[in-house]
Amino acid sequence: MKWIPRKIEASALQFAILVSVIVAIILSSFLLLTHTFNSFTAQSDQVLLNIENSNTGIEYLFNSGEEILDSTQILLGQTPVTLTKTYLGSFEKVSSSAGEGSKAFKKIALLGNNEIGKLTGIYLEDNNLPLVLAGNTRIEGNAYTPDDIIKAGNISGNYFKGNSLFHGERYSSDISLPKLDLNWKNYLTEMVDFVPGTKDVVVGLEDLRNSFFNERLVVYETSKILLDQQLLGNILVKSETEIEVTQFANLDQILLLAPKVIINSNFRGSIHIIAEEVVLKEKVTLNYPSSVIVVHKPIAQNGKEYGYDPKITIGKNSIFQGNIIYLDSQDDRKSKNDLLIDDNALVEGSVYCEGYSELRGTLLGSIFTKYFVANQSGSIYINHIYNGKVLTEMSKPEICGILLEGKRKNVAAWLY
Repeated sequence: MKWIPRKIEASALQFAILVSVIVAIILSSFLLLTHTFNSFTAQSDQVLLNIENSNTGIEYLFNSGEEILDSTQILLGQTPVTLTKTYLGSFEKVSSSAGEGSKAFKKIALLGNNEIGKLTGIYLEDNNLPLVLAGNTRIEGNAYTPDDIIKAGNISGNYFKGNSLFHGERYSSDISLPKLDLNWKNYLTEMVDFVPGTKDVVVGLEDLRNSFFNERLVVYETSKILLDQQLLGNILVKSETEIEVTQFANLDQILLLAPKVIINSNFRGSIHIIAEEVVLKEKVTLNYPSSVIVVHKPIAQNGKEYGYDPKITIGKNSIFQGNIIYLDSQDDRKSKNDLLIDDNALVEGSVYCEGYSELRGTLLGSIFTKYFVANQSGSIYINHIYNGKVLTEMSKPEICGILLEGKRKNVAAWLY
């Protein structure tokens, strides 16, 4: 049979080619979409894994018991996690960065001590004097006192009015307070002597907002600083003389350094303070997590030491949430009003005092002190509490305390 060629019209050939191209495009698009979806899923899974590993890194820092002086790297599965540790006020500041490149994820947190079980209400150093309660005083929680002695007494005819001297368990205290974390004390020494260096980012005093994922900003003046600006985040403010915070300032998680810091009435915010004297006037609210640290910094002249008399005052009707620390090991100081929590003041958190603590207000948490004192009617009553309340059972479990050696830590707050 003889084959007879047939003529195909051009329009039909063009249509066939067009259909082939469309099919090819559809198939290519499908393959590209599949590849993109698989790639996106893999990247998403890696990001989620990095987030999980970043959280695990934070948990590792307070569960492993391993001390990190600056930074270290651990391996979780196949993911490298970089852990760093510094401090902010009375809290440990840690970061955990999981993964590498654009898929890396980082978290920053403040850590504090977190006791398990029944909390310490009072720890009074063993100074061979019993603890005496007078007026409307109430104590709840574990109590560590010299020879496990708590007595009823009176001040100016005002006898103890409670039905029970103590609500909780009692123990004998030691001749010294529980030790503070040594690395934190080294940080405190550095902050007391802080002067901006070439590596610090020094800026002028104005409204500032700075993430903790960025380098710290420093505001520095040799003269007095009056704060009524908005300062939020990773910012340090240092004055060589005094810092005064007005009620109009908007401050969140910033660090104040000065010989003297005054917080005016009706201020509300969250700050960390390192100074020689700190005064919170009436109706001040410092939200959690805040910290006030006072440490004596003597100045030697002609063989003698001079400087501020360290002192902390929490004014009447003020609210403080966080940690209060008073450090001064001098026993010959004549002043017996080192730390005052005034009438109707409320402290939620922990107090650590190497001097004389006067508790007239209410503490929801723990207090560690060398002495208690009551200044009433021109007289000084050592190891007396007058009208003060320590209601440890009412403290919030999420509030973390002072960094003591060998104690368990937990997240106090996340930083952004």
